[in-house]
Amino acid sequence: MGLFRFLGNLFLGKPRIDQRFLKNTNRDNNNTYNYVCNCIQDILDEYKSIKIGKTGNPKNRITQKDYNGQYSKMFLILKSKKRSLISNMERESIREYDFYNDNISMLSGGRMSSPDGYYYLYVVAD
Repeated sequence: MGLFRFLGNLFLGKPRIDQRFLKNTNRDNNNTYNYVCNCIQDILDEYKSIKIGKTGNPKNRITQKDYNGQYSKMFLILKSKKRSLISNMERESIREYDFYNDNISMLSGGRMSSPDGYYYLYVVAD
């Protein structure tokens, strides 16, 4: 990332994408859910405010105005070609961490589209 783009993102409040937790999987099972929970717990150990979501395009999602200035990082947790897996993990994670997250609804949010066929579970944090 160029210096001007970095500074622009910093001053405009757009969250940076962090892929340290990113796991590519198509398995909808307890191991995947436990992995997601462990990642969210690690994020909560460092940040006080989180929101859990799903998207087919992380770079586009962080440019939406509902995230500008509110969150400093977007952690990508899961990557999958299975839209249903990501939706299930989002819904279960929101329920599990209801007390700790800024999600308005415990239901899985809208329909995702993806330019490359991959869908992502993410956590934005500040």
